Amino acid sequence: KKFRLLAENATDIIAMQDIDLKYTYISDSIKPILGYAPEELIGKSAFDYIHPDDINYLKSRLANMAKRDSIAFSEFRHKKKDGAYLWLEVAANYTYNEQGDISGIITNSRDITLRKNAEDLLRENQRLLQSIFNNTTTVIIIKDLEGHYLMVNKQFEKIHDTSIDKLIGKTVYDLL
Repeated sequence: KKFRLLAENATDIIAMQDIDLKYTYISDSIKPILGYAPEELIGKSAFDYIHPDDINYLKSRLANMAKRDSIAFSEFRHKKKDGAYLWLEVAANYTYNEQGDISGIITNSRDITLRKNAEDLLRENQRLLQSIFNNTTTVIIIKDLEGHYLMVNKQFEKIHDTSIDKLIGKTVYDLL
């Protein structure tokens, strides 16, 4: 009774699947996150709701589950009831029968769509900054407090006729 109370009031989606990944239990928290009532997914395969581009990733994560020695999180896109996809972070563990054989999987999933969108935006901003950094006609040098080169742009490399790789981590004194 206590475990049911915990599962039904959790903010993460708690689910149990059989060995074929068919849902056998899903907490009520699925409704506000994915839009489904739990009974809409019972008996259906999780693979029917995973984004097609993430299926092979998920299969490889499942194949390696028995080899791991600690909790590992997987990130993939799951279809919502309205047809859109959101990103889930999922921790999964095997369940076992009385004989000690694997009988299924229990998962704890949370929506990480906002985080994934922020990561995408950060990567795009880094790409734009790198493009500006390397395509300006101005020489740009970034050093640490001890004078070690951390970054130089392509214009520096062009003017000084040297490879960027030869500079990084060195000081002006190392180069003299």
